[in-house]
Amino acid sequence: MKDVLIPISSEIVSPKRLLKIYSQEADNIRDVQFEIPKIGSGSFGSFRVYYKMPILRSKRCLTGI
Repeated sequence: MKDVLIPISSEIVSPKRLLKIYSQEADNIRDVQFEIPKIGSGSFGSFRVYYKMPILRSKRCLTGI
């Protein structure tokens, strides 16, 4: 397994993570939408953050394929 950096233009995050992202990358946020929680999930919902410029996130991938 190897970590590969993948550009993403949006991601779903928790309210706590949204506050952290907003404090660090407010100038790169294009839009934020509230994602309604699923019934019975015990969650308060999440947020989809859209970025102006894609950011890099690591993802584990199989090598040699």
